[in-house]
Amino acid sequence: MGFKAMKIDFRDLQILQAIELHGTFAKAAEYLHRTPSAITQSVHKLENLLGFPVFDRSGYLLTFTQEGRLLLQRGRHILKQMERLESDLHLVQKGQELEFSIAYDDLLSCKGVYALIKDFQEIFPTVSIKIYREVMNGCWDALAHNRVTLALGASGEPPIDLPCAQKNLGTVSFVFALAPHHPLANYPDPLTLDDLMMAHSVVISDTSMNLAARSSGTYPGQSVIVVPNMNAKILAQVQGLGVGYLPRHRIEHLLKNGKLIERTVERLKTTGHLKVAWRTDSNSEILVWLLEKLDKQEVRDSLLDTKYMS
Repeated sequence: MGFKAMKIDFRDLQILQAIELHGTFAKAAEYLHRTPSAITQSVHKLENLLGFPVFDRSGYLLTFTQEGRLLLQRGRHILKQMERLESDLHLVQKGQELEFSIAYDDLLSCKGVYALIKDFQEIFPTVSIKIYREVMNGCWDALAHNRVTLALGASGEPPIDLPCAQKNLGTVSFVFALAPHHPLANYPDPLTLDDLMMAHSVVISDTSMNLAARSSGTYPGQSVIVVPNMNAKILAQVQGLGVGYLPRHRIEHLLKNGKLIERTVERLKTTGHLKVAWRTDSNSEILVWLLEKLDKQEVRDSLLDTKYMS
C-alpha cells in the first residue's frame, strides 16, 4: 500500500499521546481542554491524511494499530524537541544562555567538579554545559580566548589583557613520589639535585593553545617524560618510569598501600595555590550562580578533596 504525502501537525501527535496516557478520547479531550467530538474529528482527519487507521476499534478497548504505535513512538521525539524549543526560546527571551563552558585544572578532583555540575543541573536543567580539563596555563588560555567563562583551579598569573577577576580556591599539598623499585628509592634523604639528574622527571603537557607553556617540578638539564594528564603521570610514576611531584590528595591511597613512597628533596615544592577565575565582561546569570556556589567552603573542599590535604 502506498502512502500519501504527509503533513502531520504536531498537535495531532499531542492528541495521540494524550489518548495513550488517558485511555479514551473523552479523557484525552478533558486533559487537552477540548471537546470529545473535536478529538474524534482530529483523529479521523489524521487517518484520512495517512491512508491507514491509527486505532484498532474492533475490540472493547481502544488500541493502537501497528502503524499507529510506530507513529506515536517516533512522534514522541518530535514533541520533546518542540517542548525543548519552546523552553529554549523562553530562556533566550529572559536573557539566559543555552550553554555554559567551564575549565578545571587537572589537579582538582573530578568528583568534586561533577558534584558541582549536578547541583547546576537542578537549577538550570535545560542548559548544556561544556567542561574542559586543563593543565598549567590551559585555564588562562581558555579564558583569554573565550572558550570558557569560568576556570576552576587556575594557577600563576593571567595574561595582562585578560578581562578577568579571581578569588582563592585553596591550597594543594604536593609530595615528591616515586615507586619503591625505582633506583632513587635506595638513596638517602634528602635527594639532591645531582641525584634527581639521574632520573626522568614525569611532567604533564601544558594544554595552553596560544599562551606560552609552563612547566613545573623539573630542573635544567633533567630528562623528562611528558604525559597528557595527571592520571597518566601517577601511573607512570607507579610503574617506575620516572619521578616527580604529585598532589597528596590524589595519591594518598597509593602511599598507604606502598605503590608509591614519599621522599624529601632539596628545594622541595610543598604547596600550590589555586584560584577561581572568570571573565568580567560576561553578564551570565549562570556565572553569578556558580560564583555564589563557590563561596561555600564545602564546595571548594569537594573540588580540592581536602580530607587528604595538610
